[in-house]
Amino acid sequence: MFLNALNLLIAPVIFFSIVSGLTGISTSTGMNKIGLKWMCRSLCLMTVAVVLAYCVAWIFFGGDVPQIHTLHAAEVSADAKTFSVIQFIVDIIPADFVSPVADGKVLQILFIAIFFGTALNSLGDKVIHLKALLDDLNEIFFKMLSLLMFFMPPIVFFAMVSLTLDTAAETVMLLSKLLVAEIIVAALVTVFCPIFIRHVGKISPKPFLKKVPALMPTAFATASSGAVMPSMMELCTERLGIAPKISSFSVPLSVTFNTAGSLICIIATSFMFLKMYDVELALHDLALIAFLAMMFSFGAPDFISITTITAHFGVPMEVATLVFCIDALSDRLGTCVNVLSNMTATLTLARTENLLDEEIYFSS
Repeated sequence: MFLNALNLLIAPVIFFSIVSGLTGISTSTGMNKIGLKWMCRSLCLMTVAVVLAYCVAWIFFGGDVPQIHTLHAAEVSADAKTFSVIQFIVDIIPADFVSPVADGKVLQILFIAIFFGTALNSLGDKVIHLKALLDDLNEIFFKMLSLLMFFMPPIVFFAMVSLTLDTAAETVMLLSKLLVAEIIVAALVTVFCPIFIRHVGKISPKPFLKKVPALMPTAFATASSGAVMPSMMELCTERLGIAPKISSFSVPLSVTFNTAGSLICIIATSFMFLKMYDVELALHDLALIAFLAMMFSFGAPDFISITTITAHFGVPMEVATLVFCIDALSDRLGTCVNVLSNMTATLTLARTENLLDEEIYFSS
């Protein structure tokens, strides 16, 4: 029942979060020079996170991993190996609005959302009320999702019991191994951020490394970048010396768009589960997973992103019971990396635009 209800919400959550994210980006950045620079920095940090996640996931899970008995591996791998570039592109565009939702065609839902959001942006203020309505619908479906999450504690409990009774010990160990892999990727991204500040922002990252960790306890405890946003805004202006002109749009927008930490969790977890179902991943599959992860990370919760991506390759929704077992810790870790990445993009943008008060930045 829980999985059916979750499956019911996947399509609308993805559609409205993508549309709302696209209209929000257009409104916030105004597609101006500063906005484009911010977007380039964010995409760079997210791309690095994806590459590192794939590298570590391949090291940890590239060999033999325990197979899950509930799916015939040969059937899935045969579907995964069938690939035609032309047919792939053709299949992205649906013939109607209903079948993508009914058939669970994720790429087609994404196409409709991006197509619809782009058309809305081109109309500007003419459809400002429609944009507000779509934002409200996005909040409604996320509220429905949060109501569903009320049942998460018992679901996680029974999922853990089922995992212990019905799953081999090596599979349980593999989930622990996944958490270790995510921690390693998070550490590598943490190391990359000051390097990025040094070479892109052309400024010492030492004050940044001293002041930003104050945000991490809140990020880890709440598992919500939105909950940390007020503290991020305050730290930007009062302790890092970033002008409000930059922080007022960069920080709120980064909460939705710059999701390097979420990408780490989505990529690593999806990779591991696909290997557990013996899905052979070619280069185009890895690129597709990265693209889907970036699209979903703009608004959809991580566990929805993971189950949707794995379902695209034929993995049944029941894999969600395994995702629930590690989602709480993964989500908290991902939020911490999200905050670090957001602050890095904001600081480097302020520095290159001469909107950083260095006296405040270097103060203790």
